[in-house]
Amino acid sequence: MEDFMSKHKTNQIRAVFSGHDHVFNAFRNENVYYFINGAGGGPLDHVKKQGARSWTEEELKGPMDAKGDGMMGYQYHLNSYRKYTRTEVELQQGKITYIVRDLDTGAVLNTYEQDTQ
Repeated sequence: MEDFMSKHKTNQIRAVFSGHDHVFNAFRNENVYYFINGAGGGPLDHVKKQGARSWTEEELKGPMDAKGDGMMGYQYHLNSYRKYTRTEVELQQGKITYIVRDLDTGAVLNTYEQDTQ
């Protein structure tokens, strides 16, 4: 996505939603959020070790070092949750809010806000 987005710069794309991993991942590059919302479609993944961080944890925060495993984009990493989740989108005048909830309990795990001006 990084190559595609750099070739097609526009302020009309605010977020990209995809599925693949059976965890929730949030990334941000410039003013675009990238959400991987695959955490409701199967057993939760036991994700591999990432540098000094291990996916045996329930949550990872902040940029991650991906040296040696060929992964790209982890410098844009915000949060990951090893839980079943849902992502809600609220549109207000001049602002978009993305709310990530634990699918089992309904508890808010995180919110991300973005100006649309």
